[in-house]
Amino acid sequence: MNVSKYEKEFVRLSKYAQKLVTTESDMYRRFEWGLNEDLYVYVVGLNFEDFSSLVERAQKIEEGMKRQSDKNLGQRVATSSKAPSVTKKVRDLRESGNISFTSGQRSK
Repeated sequence: MNVSKYEKEFVRLSKYAQKLVTTESDMYRRFEWGLNEDLYVYVVGLNFEDFSSLVERAQKIEEGMKRQSDKNLGQRVATSSKAPSVTKKVRDLRESGNISFTSGQRSK
């Protein structure tokens, strides 16, 4: 669940648990605790002025993590597309006579 959806659900459900989130500080800590662990490690040591600042920062961190992930994925795809495919390597070996598919062993 992304941070925006989590925030909406958290606020909606907190109305039914008013004894658990009596102050904004309680709300802040419980929201922080419920973040996924990748986001939690980035915000746990930081002290924000209020709940909305925490939510905003978590959203920005999530966006940055998604961008980095997309960038890394793009780099992996670009790198793998430059490498010769396995089938091309096998075809080249077969044509050079260094591999035989009939015996299951390399030819010398």
